[in-house]
Amino acid sequence: MSSSHATSTRPSAELGRAARGGAATFAGAALSAGLGFLFSFLVARALGTSGAGVVLQTMAVFTMTLSVAKLGLDTTAVWLLPRLRGVEGTAVRPAVVALLAGALAGGLVGLGLWQLIAHVLLDGGGHEVVDALDMAFWLLPAATVMTVALAATRAFGGVVPFNLVGNVAVPALRPVGLGVVVALSGGAVAVALAWSLSWLVGAVVALLVLVRQVRRA
Repeated sequence: MSSSHATSTRPSAELGRAARGGAATFAGAALSAGLGFLFSFLVARALGTSGAGVVLQTMAVFTMTLSVAKLGLDTTAVWLLPRLRGVEGTAVRPAVVALLAGALAGGLVGLGLWQLIAHVLLDGGGHEVVDALDMAFWLLPAATVMTVALAATRAFGGVVPFNLVGNVAVPALRPVGLGVVVALSGGAVAVALAWSLSWLVGAVVALLVLVRQVRRA
């Protein structure tokens, strides 16, 4: 009787955990969207129409490239790692290393392709948008690694690191970076670089969290 009761409580516990995780992810996504809107609003106020256009175009191209450069490894991490933990725990560490290596490789390929486009097809830039992208793309490998590392943290239970780093900390750093650039009288290219640097901070934190989770697992 006690065994059947324990068995019956497991689905409800899992459903409760899933509901809490979904609510936390929704709240994190809403906060991320709000911070993104705040950053765009502040950019427009600080740089005007022309400067804001440079930054927003840089963000759009960078984000679209990131969606391809991560090679779908974030989705792979969420699907693969929980299964490896349940079947063969010793395979988790090599799988995490392989996923991160693939993410880094994808980011480096994206960076290399941009360098080819900018310095061969576009004759080295000279346009402000090209210059801003040229600065931002050096952080593309950090962005791919952060994205995949955060996805991998979800395999070890909970969505707290995913939300705190990806949906809160990184978006919150961007208005701060904008404020620093404006205080130093920087322009659109500097703002684009400050926006991109948040990926590097996020990647470092995500890797630290993931390493700790792998060791505990």
